[in-house]
Amino acid sequence: MKYLLKTEKDKPSFNYLVKQIDSFDYYLFSSFNDALEKLRSLSFIGTGAWLYEPYFINSNREWKTQNTFTAYDGVVKYDKYAEIGLHLKFHIDAGEWLNSDVNLAYC
Repeated sequence: MKYLLKTEKDKPSFNYLVKQIDSFDYYLFSSFNDALEKLRSLSFIGTGAWLYEPYFINSNREWKTQNTFTAYDGVVKYDKYAEIGLHLKFHIDAGEWLNSDVNLAYC
């Protein structure tokens, strides 16, 4: 299933996007604790996992991603100064939404 995000300027209804490093498929969460738990569990599979936070760019009013947490073998690393990455829409369009049954509270 795909999460509906029409343009780069649409505000997402989630706070965190979690995915494995070697996959395009993703999990969406409103709760940080749920996202962190999924990040840790995915870090034991494959090459590790990333946790992205949506980041709003004021100058062009677009939503991008910031990879603030990386996990390998259960060890989570926080990067306060993580660079701003690709458009949020890129990640949404590239993969499938794996936990579409979760209730996303609008942030």
